[in-house]
Amino acid sequence: MTFSTAPKQPPPYIAASSFEPSQPPFVFDDVASRVFPLRAEPERLRRFCDDYINVVPPEISHCRPVAPYVFLAILSYGRMASREQAAGWVAQNEVFFSFPVEWRHRDDEGREVVELASVTPYLFVDESLSLVTGREVYGWPKMRAWFEPDIETWTADTVGRPRALRMDTLLFPHAYAGRRPRRRTLLEIEPDPVGDPMAWPPQLDVPGNPLWVLRQGLEEGFRLARDVSRTLALQGSVAWLPGLMQGLGDTASQRLTGDLSDLLQLPRWISRTLHIKQFPDARKPGRAAYQALVSAPMEALDLHGGGLLGTPPLLRGDASGGFRIHLHHVPELPIATSLGIETTGSVTVEDRHDSTRGRTRGPRHSPYLSPLEQPGDPDRSAERWVSEMRPVFPYWLNLDLEYGCGHTETWRTPGTDWSERATAGPPSKEPLPLQRAAGGILTALQGPFHFLDVTVRTLVLDADPEALQRFLDRSLNRIQDLWAFEPHLDGVLLMSYSFGITESDSNDVGWWADREVGLWLLLRGKETGASRDVEPDGENHLFLTSPYLFTNSLLGSLTFRETFGVPQIHAHIVSPGHPWMEQEGPIVDEGLVRVHTDVFQALQAGQRSHQRVLLEVLSRTPEERSVPQEHGMFSPIEAPTGALPALPSQARTVFVKQFRDAARPDRAGYQALMLGDISFDNLHLRPLDAKRLEVRLHRYPSHPMVRELGLRVSRTERRPSTHPGRVWEGRPVDVLLPREAFWLTADLTAGYSDEEIRLFPQETR
Repeated sequence: MTFSTAPKQPPPYIAASSFEPSQPPFVFDDVASRVFPLRAEPERLRRFCDDYINVVPPEISHCRPVAPYVFLAILSYGRMASREQAAGWVAQNEVFFSFPVEWRHRDDEGREVVELASVTPYLFVDESLSLVTGREVYGWPKMRAWFEPDIETWTADTVGRPRALRMDTLLFPHAYAGRRPRRRTLLEIEPDPVGDPMAWPPQLDVPGNPLWVLRQGLEEGFRLARDVSRTLALQGSVAWLPGLMQGLGDTASQRLTGDLSDLLQLPRWISRTLHIKQFPDARKPGRAAYQALVSAPMEALDLHGGGLLGTPPLLRGDASGGFRIHLHHVPELPIATSLGIETTGSVTVEDRHDSTRGRTRGPRHSPYLSPLEQPGDPDRSAERWVSEMRPVFPYWLNLDLEYGCGHTETWRTPGTDWSERATAGPPSKEPLPLQRAAGGILTALQGPFHFLDVTVRTLVLDADPEALQRFLDRSLNRIQDLWAFEPHLDGVLLMSYSFGITESDSNDVGWWADREVGLWLLLRGKETGASRDVEPDGENHLFLTSPYLFTNSLLGSLTFRETFGVPQIHAHIVSPGHPWMEQEGPIVDEGLVRVHTDVFQALQAGQRSHQRVLLEVLSRTPEERSVPQEHGMFSPIEAPTGALPALPSQARTVFVKQFRDAARPDRAGYQALMLGDISFDNLHLRPLDAKRLEVRLHRYPSHPMVRELGLRVSRTERRPSTHPGRVWEGRPVDVLLPREAFWLTADLTAGYSDEEIRLFPQETR
């Protein structure tokens, strides 16, 4: 491993790949929030604080919980947009578990500051772009989720009896058992059943019965008294309270001088969020390459409404508002146990095709929620432990928010200790373990990896060498001139992968790789020796890199982005009705693959992201193949036309691993040039007839593949095609004809060599 000299300021963020994380600050319009306070054990919250957020030295930062509650929040964002980089906007639904803390730290002048903040160790969203931005910019521990029904519908009614809500996330049925991840139910919220309060004999467990109301009121009174006692015991001091009251008082005094509309507006309340931002070390399993404590301000801009949820049950003495929360216990996500959330009961349910959807059935006479698994799913025999919880005075708020730029309070690397200033801390040889207090075996898995039974289909597309060189100068060649790269092939390799078995030497949690489609470049790289005390060998080395890479594996996209710097984007890869993506290899007469992913139809025009077809590979009809093809304007590859190229048993890869700085998002808080190795075993290579294939790239400004890489276009279609099987979504389609094609099967091993080069910033503020 070789470390470069740290720069005087954070290096520029290289936005050379396809869909980059957005830049803060962000404006969130029409946020509908439903909040369910859950009782928690104070001592468990203290221990979690110490293990999760208090890993930094106490003289720099220290947190302690201020209330015996964990807040379960369900949010629906009407519109999320970057204020500075308004390429477009997204909308998402979100669920998180958070708790308030007293946060002691020092400001830039070294003065001690005590303020109220929140820690959110578990967060789930249904928008892929938000997931990547939150993780890579702020350090939010976001995971992908699915909701039924849609949260927008669920949050619409704040008065009537709500429907049941279910949240699914991506989980392994059995971790470390060679299984693929599946959608599994994690959380359910349902209303109490409605019984007959006048039935005889009296049903004491039916809400509304007078005896039930009396008993419930007495029990809840004792619980609230205990909550007050616990809250007072948690307060070492209330030094954060004067600052909070002063801010509210200043806002109120300003509005007293205005008109009535100013008085009715929401008081300006800025709260702080705290996150541990970390990324894995590609070469050292279980270790981190970078860790930081990041804070960010959340400001409420405007309040559209608010109140208590479940008013009728509240009037009957039921502080839960008539809501029951069911949390499925998963070893990978120990939410209830790690946060000490109190439960009112538990059951064991079978995790099978007809019951995996969970216990929720919704209101009386409503249909069952749809099953989660596909027919033939092998993971049908498991039992899940489900805990039931009761919230305390749940409430709702509809408001507008602004989420500002973050502030890196302190950071460290494998070679430096914690630093709270602009320059790096003192040297350190202590190992830097990944923070796993909240679980986290599901994200950012570490290798080396073994991929068995891999099928790769490769199409060679003509490209302009000058355009390829310009792309390299904007990306790889900007990393401190450590290496100089140039195209080795005047073309681009369109490669589609199907993975069989996935193994990891360090954390073999399960099979997570599935399908990938990407555009790859074959490069020549030469060491320059700049910024290093070594003599370059003067030899040219062959490398592979990919600026546009799509995968249908959520865990795969997170792993390769955060661990290896591979700019993978989550996509829906479809190969309908034929074996193009199967292990046996493609049948060209029926060959077809489509890549659906998030796109912006226009930039800087206030457009929402949508999932659209971006790339297609299909077979040409006999009539199309009979049309003479123009000769390529660039030179062919070295192998004669129709011949199979000679492939080495080992290949090298190069990528830029980088993450935006929280305070200066146009800069990189971490940046590295990652050199890796891929070895091939059991390699079998077979030809394909390139004349029978066609590649179609739908033109979107958010994915300028043709322009950035100088791909040669055979024709551009601006209306629906007369040939069957072509997708048309109202955008121009660039049609490319490959000049060579082949497919292979092999076992791959991917790792990173000792020549990995890292670049650490000196400034993070």
